Amino acid sequence: MSKEHEGGLYFHSLNNLEREGRSTRGQLFNRSFWLNRVPRLMLLCRLLGHVPVVNGHSSRWVCCDRCGVRPNPQGSLDPARWSIGQPYNNEFTAEPPEWLTQPTRSRLGEPGPVFPEHYPPGPWPERPTGTVGGQLVLGKTFGVFSVQVTIGSAGSEHTLAGHVSINPLGALYLHTEGFGTWVQRRLIPTGYDDRVIGLSVHDGRVRWSLWEREGHWSSEQPKWWEGSFRCDPRDLLLGPLKWERENIGGPVPVVVRMPYSDEDTYKVELQLQQAQRRRKRGRPGEPEWWVDWRSKKGIPVRRHDWKGNEVLGSTVRVTRQDVTSGLWPMVAAAKIAEHMMESRVHHGYTPLHLEDDVEPAMDLG
Repeated sequence: MSKEHEGGLYFHSLNNLEREGRSTRGQLFNRSFWLNRVPRLMLLCRLLGHVPVVNGHSSRWVCCDRCGVRPNPQGSLDPARWSIGQPYNNEFTAEPPEWLTQPTRSRLGEPGPVFPEHYPPGPWPERPTGTVGGQLVLGKTFGVFSVQVTIGSAGSEHTLAGHVSINPLGALYLHTEGFGTWVQRRLIPTGYDDRVIGLSVHDGRVRWSLWEREGHWSSEQPKWWEGSFRCDPRDLLLGPLKWERENIGGPVPVVVRMPYSDEDTYKVELQLQQAQRRRKRGRPGEPEWWVDWRSKKGIPVRRHDWKGNEVLGSTVRVTRQDVTSGLWPMVAAAKIAEHMMESRVHHGYTPLHLEDDVEPAMDLG
């Protein structure tokens, strides 16, 4: 961090449209932003004082039950004596202990300070700060509509988070670090599961989350925590859209030839399939033609020391003309070789018997 940012409020942002690897098609504006070291008001704590309680996991420390601020140092209490949530009515040190303020001497080859196993908390910080961040997108986003509020657990990076997204207008994401700790401590005093309240419309379904544990699902959780129902009128009137696949003929053996050498060949088995999107009522869509391929030994695409470095099967698409002309096995074999070569390039693969003969990759940096 530069010296101009030390100790004071500062703002920075990042233009996501200029970042490689991000899907930004259809977006006019996409920028992440952070407002750092924002002073926290904490009016009640400033008027009435902090409410010290014991917090922690396997270890124990002290924080304010109202605003969540920790003393400096936060203390290290004996877990055998102190329980999480228990009011802390013991001593505080008037200032940080000497061993905490001493610079480490490890870089000079000298022993650093020895930290005691248990020690009391220090003074409360005079000017606690937090961070407010987010992301603003103008243009294409995901789904149709989404609104969500997330309350982070004590171990979460974000205390509170939320977003509103309306496709194709854009989306606004916001999060806090430090702000909203009172809400967090009231609703999620223990545990590591963030909680989500949200509503979204995506893929013809309305989905809701009511106090759902983010990133965690269990068959024992109440059904009202999360669920969905269909809202697309076509699904309600004509039935859900489903893919139907039908095998055409029997398996056809072919040899897939990779471009490295005559030895780089693989026997695969092809199965031509006709796929069609269909609803229970109404006219079916136009048929599509796919080839499902399988190989007993697989086609290697990763380094030899990787476990499971072979691709044992997949599907490729062919055209109606390929099928009617009878050339679909050759077309499918060529497409399989093309897809496998793309994977090899991506993973930096070279056949084992050619590794000593292949020149190193060109450095474009």
